[in-house]
Amino acid sequence: MKVFFYLVLLFLVSCGGGGGNNPSTPSPEVTISSNKSSLLVAGSINIQWSSSNSTSCTASGNWSGSYATSGSEAVDISTFGTNVYTMTCVGSGGSDSSSISVSLNTDPLYKYQWHLKNTGQTNFASSSGGTADLNIENVISSGITGRGIIVAILDTGLELTHEDLSANIVVGKSYDYTDQDNNPEPTGDSGDHGTTMLD
Repeated sequence: MKVFFYLVLLFLVSCGGGGGNNPSTPSPEVTISSNKSSLLVAGSINIQWSSSNSTSCTASGNWSGSYATSGSEAVDISTFGTNVYTMTCVGSGGSDSSSISVSLNTDPLYKYQWHLKNTGQTNFASSSGGTADLNIENVISSGITGRGIIVAILDTGLELTHEDLSANIVVGKSYDYTDQDNNPEPTGDSGDHGTTMLD
């Protein structure tokens, strides 16, 4: 009898036990992305998401509703600040969530900055000067900041020590063509067309 018992036990161990070998159900995995991470003015973005091992998805945060397990959607953003878009997908193996953040510029004066986004606004004048602008809104919305780029300014004065400018001045690279020296500071305090800052 003991020999029979050991043979049965050996058989069960070699076959993976008495309960069979059932693999666990895989957990869902979700990815979400957007074509823009920031907007300068209210507008739309395109959100894409995909999931595996899921049967349904639900949006939350700055959007809501039930969605397919993968897809894309154009979303209008009009709320200033950071907007969070989350997609949660569920399946027989559980649930998974993924989020993205998209910021909308909070500068209350942006609508007056015609050189960045010219809609023909009059900016406190009686008429507009057209609709030409720098055409950079999509560049900035794509996350390109210009960090690390050096810009030369040729003008009639630059206050090197002003608190708004001093951290961004390249030391030793300024030149005053009028006085033939490395000090472009304005000589008077009457103000001129240069980057003089009057406190």
